[in-house]
Amino acid sequence: MASFKQYTASGGSTEAFSIPSFTSDEIKVRVDGVLKTAATHYNITSYTTNGGTVTWTSGNVPSSGTVYIYRDTKILNSGNSDVEGKATYSNSSPIYHGDLNNNQTQVLRALEEKDDQLIQSWDLASSSVETSSIKDGTIVNADINASANIAGSKLADDSVALAKLGSGALPTDIIVATTNIVDGTILDADINANANIQGSKLLNDSIGLTKLGSGALPTDITVASANIVNGAIVDADISGTAEIAVSKLADGSARQILQTASNGSDVEWTSNVDVPGTLEVTGAVDFDNNLNVDGTLTVDGVSTLTGNVTVGGTVDGRDVAADGSKLDGIDVGAKDDQTAAEIRVLVEAASDSNVFTDADHTKVNAAATLTGSETLTNKTLTSPVINDMSGTAVVTSGTSTSDTKTYSAKRAGEIFYGKDTVEEIQSGETWSAADNKIATTSAIDARIIDLVDDVGGFVPIANETSFPSANPDVNNGAGTLVSIKALASNLTSNGSGVATIANGAGSGNTVTINGLANSTTYAATFGMIVETTSTLHTYSFHRQVPKATEVTTVAGSITNVNTVAGSVSNVNTVAGSISNVNAVAADAADIGAVAGKATEIGRLGTADAVSDLNTLGTTAIVSDLDTLADISSNITTVAGISGNVTTVAGISANVTTVAGVQANVTTVAGSISNVNTVASNISTVNDFAARYRVSGSAPTSSLDAGDLYFDTTGSELKVYNGSAWQGGVTATGNLVSKAGDQMTGNLTFTGSQTVDGRDLSVDGAKLDGIETAATADQTDAEIRTAVENASDSNVFTDADHTKLNGIATSANNYTHPNHTGEVTSTADGATVIADDTVDEANLKISNSGSNGQFLSKQSGNTGGLTWATPTDTTYSAGTGISISGTTISASAVALTTVQTAANQSAQLSLTAQEGDVVVRTDENKSYVHNGGSAGSMADYTLLATPTDAVLSVNGNTGAITAAQIATAVEAASDSNTFTDADHSKLNGIETAATADQTASEIVALVADQTIAPSEIDMEDNEKIKLGTGDDLQLYHDGTHSIIKNTNNSGYLEIDTDNFRILDSGGSEWMIKGVKDGAVELFYDNVKKFETTSTGTNVIGVHVDDGATHDGDVSLNGASYNAWWDKSDNAFKFDDNTKIKVGTGGDLEIFHDGSNSRILENGTGYLRVSSNGTGVFIDTSGGESMIDCLNDGAVKLYYDNSKKLETTSGGCTLTGTLTTTSGINAGSNISMVDDVKVKLGTGDDLQIYHDGSNSYINDTGTGALFLKTNFLAVAGSNGEQILNAQEDAAVELYYNNSKKFETTSAGVTVTGTVSDSKGDVRSIPKLEKTSAYTLIASDAGKAIDITTGGVTVPNSVMSTGDAVTIINNSGSDQTITQGSGVTIYNSADASTGNRTLAGRGMATLYFVATGSCYISGAGLS
Repeated sequence: MASFKQYTASGGSTEAFSIPSFTSDEIKVRVDGVLKTAATHYNITSYTTNGGTVTWTSGNVPSSGTVYIYRDTKILNSGNSDVEGKATYSNSSPIYHGDLNNNQTQVLRALEEKDDQLIQSWDLASSSVETSSIKDGTIVNADINASANIAGSKLADDSVALAKLGSGALPTDIIVATTNIVDGTILDADINANANIQGSKLLNDSIGLTKLGSGALPTDITVASANIVNGAIVDADISGTAEIAVSKLADGSARQILQTASNGSDVEWTSNVDVPGTLEVTGAVDFDNNLNVDGTLTVDGVSTLTGNVTVGGTVDGRDVAADGSKLDGIDVGAKDDQTAAEIRVLVEAASDSNVFTDADHTKVNAAATLTGSETLTNKTLTSPVINDMSGTAVVTSGTSTSDTKTYSAKRAGEIFYGKDTVEEIQSGETWSAADNKIATTSAIDARIIDLVDDVGGFVPIANETSFPSANPDVNNGAGTLVSIKALASNLTSNGSGVATIANGAGSGNTVTINGLANSTTYAATFGMIVETTSTLHTYSFHRQVPKATEVTTVAGSITNVNTVAGSVSNVNTVAGSISNVNAVAADAADIGAVAGKATEIGRLGTADAVSDLNTLGTTAIVSDLDTLADISSNITTVAGISGNVTTVAGISANVTTVAGVQANVTTVAGSISNVNTVASNISTVNDFAARYRVSGSAPTSSLDAGDLYFDTTGSELKVYNGSAWQGGVTATGNLVSKAGDQMTGNLTFTGSQTVDGRDLSVDGAKLDGIETAATADQTDAEIRTAVENASDSNVFTDADHTKLNGIATSANNYTHPNHTGEVTSTADGATVIADDTVDEANLKISNSGSNGQFLSKQSGNTGGLTWATPTDTTYSAGTGISISGTTISASAVALTTVQTAANQSAQLSLTAQEGDVVVRTDENKSYVHNGGSAGSMADYTLLATPTDAVLSVNGNTGAITAAQIATAVEAASDSNTFTDADHSKLNGIETAATADQTASEIVALVADQTIAPSEIDMEDNEKIKLGTGDDLQLYHDGTHSIIKNTNNSGYLEIDTDNFRILDSGGSEWMIKGVKDGAVELFYDNVKKFETTSTGTNVIGVHVDDGATHDGDVSLNGASYNAWWDKSDNAFKFDDNTKIKVGTGGDLEIFHDGSNSRILENGTGYLRVSSNGTGVFIDTSGGESMIDCLNDGAVKLYYDNSKKLETTSGGCTLTGTLTTTSGINAGSNISMVDDVKVKLGTGDDLQIYHDGSNSYINDTGTGALFLKTNFLAVAGSNGEQILNAQEDAAVELYYNNSKKFETTSAGVTVTGTVSDSKGDVRSIPKLEKTSAYTLIASDAGKAIDITTGGVTVPNSVMSTGDAVTIINNSGSDQTITQGSGVTIYNSADASTGNRTLAGRGMATLYFVATGSCYISGAGLS
């Protein structure tokens, strides 16, 4: 792809381009040589690294001119001081192929741009190229305009050789005589196509027949039989519409057809139809004998068969044999289904069916119904009964006390816990795994912590030279695992299993690994895990780690691994026969040779070939083959009929077909006379070959009525009826009528056809709805058995009968009565006892109770309750409960069952009851069953588990008292506890005392105080300051008394009804003000100005002679006009009417009709000053122009954007500084990051720092010259990088060591020369032992193959890549061109797959990603 695109503008707003680049900033645009600005004139849209679209902005769309879109790849940074690669490297940094490719692409693109960016017209000023600027002999044809019309006077006489004359007709004024024509030089091309040379000018018999062209002979030239060589007419010579009479074919017998014989080569008249595809008959078919079908027979009409139909496949889509077997198991007259009423009648009629009859229903309906909370007399409840108690509860299953459970009292929100009497609570870090031991959560936590401590730590390192310098053991000798990601080189142990690694933990630190296998080499790239010991830099071998790539490979084939795992018995079987496997491996070359015959073996693998081979494998055929070996003379006879063999060579396609059935050819060799017969009738064979074709689409040429065509797309054989192809036989396999009565294929009817009068499709559909082995009817015993065996059948069983028989026939159908009052009930039998109704008097209690007793079931069979006195019961340690009198003490609650689960699914599948605990090993969490039945995690409650076990508090164990806790807290550093000393301190502070007081609080306190002195004495310049910001100041500066308001935004306000300002003597008036009255101004104690209710009065000299004005005031003169406009509240002046200030009127303010002016006409300065923030010059719209700040900067703006600002150290420039006469700087010029110094008219040379790097960047089309006698580039530490000396060498260094040097004879390289493919002094070799497809990294390498061949894929290799292929075996290997790839043979330019002979070698050179040339030894 080019680095530029050039087109002629025509008003289009967009232009797409395909120029690869790293960023859109590299894409530049010029119009007629003028560089345009991105984001101003255009934008790059739809950008990718392979191109994008130039979208012109509004008003900048070029309507004409040449547009040049080009790439400008930067290979120097913006400061031009260093190389700016797409990736940079430092010591020990990894190198990735992508970074190398990007850097190489960057340089190649820059070089491409230098080649593409020829001098354009805009690069040269008009008339700037003179003769002296053109090198002699450099102007070539392309430099001269096609319409130059160079005058002939500028050509020297006889300077144009005849060889320089172009082709075409000579001018009519130049005559060519016969003497100008060299004898024998006129060729065919010289003679006009319409020359019509007269025959008289041709020599008799001078034109040989070979000179006659192709095409039809003229109609007046006839060809007789004598002109046709016998046997020369082939199929192609005969017209497709010739309609050769059948009389010209050899006769056959009645009702025979002509077809290819079963041996694939003979053509014969036969009564047997042998169709390799589908036979479709649209009319009626009559078969006089058996019909044998190997494939599918489709019949549209009526088919009448007088014999049997034997089908190996299906008939009309039905497997008749399978349907028949199913039908045989169905009784005659079997129904399609039976209604419920029919089944009921049969079941009730069956003997001993236990069916639930209407009589049974009547009997049951008459029995009493037990509902509500009824008491069952003489019944035993086997489920546990819990006596609800305030302390503990005892549960006894039935009457047995051997499995008594003890529970804590259950209150709202609590969980029932229970334990067997033999269970014990187990705590501590280690505990028994016995079933009768239950661990507490603290014990579980301690055990987990102990296990974590045992593991130690885990430290990953890159390789064997990256061990840490300090012992990485994180747990005081428990052992830390150190994982080596991959060995950088082979690691070999000595005879004692010890390996040492010099500098393994840094310079001078040798690492020792013990426990390795004796005298063993551990290969590089494999990982290894070792364990720390108590000795620094000494480790114990743990295990070796496989390569990640190999694990990934196995993971990618996990399906195959699982398949092998599922067949491990077969693998073991193979392992038991490893000697046989080794024997096969020893014959790998022979197996490879067999594999090379895969195509031939594939032919033998077809059903026909297998059948033929089976035939040949019989004893009789083997004997015949032995006989053939004895008749070699006959085979010699075949060699004597070479003419016939030559004839056969003319039908090579058929011979190839015969090669697929070579076993049959051997048989044919015994019938050579028949072969001779076929050879003598080859025209007939060829005729049938022309009439029978196999294709995926219908033939359209050379068609004759009766032609056969097998459609491979529709698997159908069709016949040509003279105008169209007519459908024939369809089959899914071969349809062959042959001896015997077996049909191995399918028989399909396309219409509603019958077999023996039956519509098999209808019968089959009905048959599908009947279960296999269905009977015509079922006996009562069969139905009973079936019903009783059905799940959830509600059948009435023998047991139900026994139970029902125990109920009296006239059992009362009890109806529960309704009750009211303290005990209420409704018709549904639900009985409710009102609250506080059942008291002691209403209970059946055998005795009177006393305080502290409880109700208990009375012993014996008398029933009832009795008041009992609790007995003192003390449970042994670990049981958790102690009862003493009425006091119940409960220690740790026992868990009913503790189980473990590896995940949530396993937890939910456990059998658990309320109180059971499940420990989740995947979460390290414990759950307790809360009695729920949702079948989800809602049935469990997560137990809160402390993160760490609390073993002691400040050294105290056991029960911790408040005093111990207080002592521990107060003794802790920075505990912030409130001690006795703090109490004492607090008691000494007044109530409501504040931590500090604000200034306003202090002022308020002071304001409440009276200042005692009668006056305040302060020195000059000592000020009384009032206000938060000291805004109001009163002081004497030594000369003047000053009341000063320093707040520029506020006022100095004097609030009073009347005020006056007098001299210091108090006698001379200056200013006087009266509330609701006038303000008066005085001069020398004489009033000169007074405000009035209507305006002002001026006393004394005035323009208006002291007049009082109510409204506008106008000042008019011959050349001026000024007035006070009351309505506008403004003093107005006409244009050029000036306000002059100063004795000489030096300061003038006026408007000249166009501009407003402030002029200084004197000899001084025009000074604008401010005591406020500063002076600001803005536009009328508020746009900033100049800001001058007090004690600060002066700012200059352009279009409201600041461009220059003064600072304490100089000035700051925003944007570009353009100068036409240079810059004289007396000190440093400081510029922030990314601000550039640009030199040249087009800003081609730029110097800047981007925050990380410094750049000297040439952005123009010329070169960047550094002119000096000696150029040295060094690091900041003085390390040499590059030295270049005039008339001497250029030297390149690496790590201060010279690696490259130019000399007078060439270059000298110290070290290895490598490119992205590796060391250029050697070609890496890859060994492949199976079929292999090239990948991109194979470029520059040699591929060593032994089997399977090599495939060349598309879009993998790059232009210029080369790959060498070595056949390191004795058999041929195929080099296959993949999809979209073309392999050219450099010897003859032919294309296609190539065969590389054994021990051959060939090289592929890629001229494009999908095109390459191949050459080498052993190619074919």
